Amino acid sequence: MTLRLGAVGPSADDPSAVLFADEAAIHQLIAQLRRLDSGDWTADLTDPPGASEPALRRLSVRATDTPLHVHLSGNVLHIDGAPAHLNTLADYLALYAEHNDLNEPGMHCHIDTSDPHADEWVDPASTPLTIAGWVPDY
Repeated sequence: MTLRLGAVGPSADDPSAVLFADEAAIHQLIAQLRRLDSGDWTADLTDPPGASEPALRRLSVRATDTPLHVHLSGNVLHIDGAPAHLNTLADYLALYAEHNDLNEPGMHCHIDTSDPHADEWVDPASTPLTIAGWVPDY
């Protein structure tokens, strides 16, 4: 089965990186985040739906000893963080998938420092991350 997982980086209109994923891809990402105690996991990305910005080509998730840090390097979206923080991200994504119909346009969630508890697990220098369903919002 091919996972529908794509991403674009920040743009002039939006400082967030946006990761587009269908339900199967969200669950695969959750599983990878929960099992990553050390090392890294990478996935090739496809062109996201309806994106007007250049697509990113790879997702790299790496276990470190730091707060969650999202950043871009070339055409790679990096998500680095301590296993506990990667698990927190997995928990957020599980709630997102559980409470939203990912086949409806506009379904998304934000991982950034605007969350009142973010200072406990998200690096303040992290690029804001939006996780969006595969169905474009138009």
